[in-house]
Amino acid sequence: MLYLACADGPGLLTMNNFVGHQGKNGCRMQCPLRGCRKPGASQYYPVLLKPNNYDVPGCTHDDVNVFDIGPSTSARYVQQLRYLLQARTRKEYQDRCLETGIVGPSILLGLQPHLLLGIPEYFSSEMMHLSGANMAALWLDLWRGTIKCATTDNKAHWHWAALKNQRTWEEHGHAVAVCRPHLPGSFDVAPHDPSLHANSWYKAAEYITWIYSLCPALLYGILPHDLWRNFCKFVAGFRIMGQYSITPAQLQCARNYLVEWENEFEILYYQRRADRIHFIRPCVHLTNHLALEAPALVHLYAPPNG
Repeated sequence: MLYLACADGPGLLTMNNFVGHQGKNGCRMQCPLRGCRKPGASQYYPVLLKPNNYDVPGCTHDDVNVFDIGPSTSARYVQQLRYLLQARTRKEYQDRCLETGIVGPSILLGLQPHLLLGIPEYFSSEMMHLSGANMAALWLDLWRGTIKCATTDNKAHWHWAALKNQRTWEEHGHAVAVCRPHLPGSFDVAPHDPSLHANSWYKAAEYITWIYSLCPALLYGILPHDLWRNFCKFVAGFRIMGQYSITPAQLQCARNYLVEWENEFEILYYQRRADRIHFIRPCVHLTNHLALEAPALVHLYAPPNG
């Protein structure tokens, strides 16, 4: 069995030959979800709920039921790739790239089929970057109120920016720091005070411990209760997916938590506002695929027969 290690970013795009994550069909797992963009903009975001009073050409599809999104399949990828390669003109090819989310055949197709799990299954999510970098940055931008604010929006109405006040932020950072002596060594790097270090040399392991171990307790009574409950669903699902072993029942539980979280997250933060489409970063949707991908990864990492 041949295994290839690949990272996020340009290296991954070179191997899978998909469009970037801000393409119309930018889901790395090639699910049918189509993105939406702001009027006049070119970047797409994987929103489930159609914005109110929204009429952007090519983006006016109805709401997507997140429970209807199933696991990735090689068969669908092959079908979409064949459709792309059957284009007869350059313009038709470009249009089909936008439609399918595929730029061209993956170089991995040159491997013998028995050496490959499948495409897009091979490009599964990598938990450390997803949780310790992408989602951590989103949570911090929301809680600190530093996420981009459109001219038609108003930060004064952002009730989720519970750590925007400098004093509250510093108090939270101090609370994180005083937890360090009580964390076992198995937690790897204990988080420093994020109000002092989060923008400098904070490590992924620190973000993970801070956000997914400490914040459910430290933000209780600070985040509005509906937002806190939504965040806890996310944490519960993520903790299950980070286990060394997961039972089928736990996997289903994680799936339910993360699906409910994604839909509620859009309702609570984005609120069907076209000027907040950028709140729904690709990592928000990718989280929904974690439990769907897990069964396929069991086969990928299982010892070869004989």
